[in-house]
Amino acid sequence: MFGSVSGIFFISYFLFEIPSNVMQEKSGARKWIVLIRVTWGAAVALTLIKKHFVA
Repeated sequence: MFGSVSGIFFISYFLFEIPSNVMQEKSGARKWIVLIRVTWGAAVALTLIKKHFVA
């Protein structure tokens, strides 16, 4: 199980690292980090809503 999860993490990290760095160069580090934090917060909130309010 751990090997599968770490493999999925590595593949997604590999696929998104370069586009993320390009976007950071275009928009600036401060704006990019804020966008990542807001997106992560929205994903966590939606997970919470689905987990607790949907049967």
